[in-house]
Amino acid sequence: MRPRPIGALRAGAALSPVLLLLLPLLGHLWAASTPGPSSSSPGTQQDNQLGAGRVKRGWVWNQFFVVEEYTGSEPLYVGKIHSDSDEGDGTIKYTISGEGAGTIFLIDELTGDIHATERLDREQKTFYTLRAQARDRATNRLLEPESEFIIKVQDINDSEPRFLHGPYIGSVAELSPTGTSVMQVMASDADDPTYGSSARLVYSVLDGEHHFTVDPKTGVIRTAVPDLDRESQERYEVVIQATDMAGQLGGLSGSTTVTIVVTDVNDNPPRFPQKDRPIAAGNFHLARAAPLQIQIAPFPGTPSSLLSPRRLGREQSQPPSMSPTEMYQFSIQESAPIGTAVGRVKAEDSDVGENTDMTYHLREESGSGGDAFKVTTDSDTQEAIIVVQKSLDFESQQVHTVVLEALNKFVDPRFADLGTFRDQAIVRVAVTDVDEPPEFRPPSGLLEVQEDAQVGSLVGVVTARDPDAANRPVRYAIDRDSDLDQIFDIDADTGAIVTGKGLDRETAGWHNITVLAMEAGELGPVSGGATVDRRWLGRSKD
Repeated sequence: MRPRPIGALRAGAALSPVLLLLLPLLGHLWAASTPGPSSSSPGTQQDNQLGAGRVKRGWVWNQFFVVEEYTGSEPLYVGKIHSDSDEGDGTIKYTISGEGAGTIFLIDELTGDIHATERLDREQKTFYTLRAQARDRATNRLLEPESEFIIKVQDINDSEPRFLHGPYIGSVAELSPTGTSVMQVMASDADDPTYGSSARLVYSVLDGEHHFTVDPKTGVIRTAVPDLDRESQERYEVVIQATDMAGQLGGLSGSTTVTIVVTDVNDNPPRFPQKDRPIAAGNFHLARAAPLQIQIAPFPGTPSSLLSPRRLGREQSQPPSMSPTEMYQFSIQESAPIGTAVGRVKAEDSDVGENTDMTYHLREESGSGGDAFKVTTDSDTQEAIIVVQKSLDFESQQVHTVVLEALNKFVDPRFADLGTFRDQAIVRVAVTDVDEPPEFRPPSGLLEVQEDAQVGSLVGVVTARDPDAANRPVRYAIDRDSDLDQIFDIDADTGAIVTGKGLDRETAGWHNITVLAMEAGELGPVSGGATVDRRWLGRSKD
C-alpha cells in the first residue's frame, strides 16, 4: 500500500477504510487552534480494537474553512474527501448531505473535492453542519459509517461598527470639573470577535473635541474643560466615531451624534437692568371722581360749628421733575387707597428654573417719610410689586425714595466666591396732587340762637380752607334741600350764618342745615359740605 500524506488515515490490512483528507482554505491560519491527531478534542474518534489482528480506524474530522464574501468567478475550493482503497477506477462514490449540500456545497463523486458555489456571509450564518459518505458505486453500500463535519465561514472585516441605541442625549451641569463623566456610548460590530481585530473597536471624537473627550476603549464621554457655561451655549452636538481593527489603518468606522445638554446651576446673581439709564415714569392714575356728598349727622353736646366736608375729587397729574440719575421712577395720586400697586420692577437672572426664583426687600431712605410702601413678589413673573402701605399726602411729601433689593431664594454655596447673589436699585415714587375739597375747621359743632332773635341776627360763623398747595379762596352756601323754608342765610365770603325769618322754639326746637364750602373761581367748583345743628334757646312768653 502506497504511503499517504501527513494527516491522512491509513487503512488496515483486512479492511478498506475510507480516508478523509482535510484541505481547508487558509487552514494554516487556524493550525494553532486545530487539534492534532493525538488530541482528544470533540469530533476525534480514537482507534477501536475490533479483535486480534483487526483494527478499524474511525473518522477524524477537523473543521473545513471557507472565506466569506468570495467574489471569484469559479467555485471556491473547500476541502477533499478520499479513501485509501480508492485506486482511481471509479468504484467509490463520494456523497455529502446536510446544510447546503447540493446547493451551496457540491462534491465531485469521483475525487471527493468539495466546492462552495455561492457567496457566503458569516454575519448571516457562521457555520454549516454536513455529513460525509463513501459508497460502493455498484451496490451503493456504505464503505464507512457516515460522519458529521463542519464547514466554518471564515470572517473578513466587512462590517463597519454601528451605534444601535441612538439617538444619544446626555447632560452635564455647567462649571463641572474637567473629566466629569457625561454618558457612555457603545457601538456594535457584526464581525467575528474571536478572529483577528475585525471587531476590536476604538472610540474617538470627530467633532466637539475642544469641549469633550471619549475613552477609546469604553466609550465614556467626559468634559474636557472646566468652564462650560450654559448661558453662553446650552447644548453641544458631539460626533463620536468607532473604528474597528483596533483603530489601525484600513479599519472600518461608523459614527453617531451625541446631544449634550448643559444644565443650569445658580451661578448668576440677579441684576436690575436699568442701572445705567433712567426709564420713563410709570404713572398710575385713579379714574376721574364724581362729586360725592358726605353728610355727618349731629351729635348733641359736641363743640359748636358741627361741620363735615363734602368732597368732589378731580384728577391732576403733575409729577415733579425726575432726576436723570434715578433708576426707576413711578408716580401715583395721593388719593390712591392702601393696597394700590404703584408699579412693577424685575431683576433679571440669566439662570433658569428655580435658580431664578427671587425675593425682594424694600426700605425707604433716611428722612424719606417712613414705610409708606411695601413690596411683594409675583411668583409667576418674579417681579417686585410695589404697593401703597400708608395713606399718601402730596402736601406733606411729594417724593418718596426707596431702595429695592433683589435676592436669589436658592443660593448654591459652591459658587459663593463669585460674589453676592443680590442687587439693589433706587426707586423714586412721585406723589401727584389731587384737587381736594375744602375742609371745615373745626369739623363739628353746635350753634345756638334765641327764638326771639331778630331777622338778620348772627347765628354763628363756619370756616373752611383749601387743603391743597394752591390754597384757593373758599365761598359758602346753604344747601336749600336742607332748608326749604329758607329760615337761614349765609355770607358767601365770610361763612357767617344769620336768621332769614322769625323763629319759634315751640314749633321747631332744632334745625339741621347743610353748609357747602367751594373753591372760588372754578367752573365746576370743588366743594365740601357740613350739616349744621341749630338748637333754639327758648324764652318764656309769659
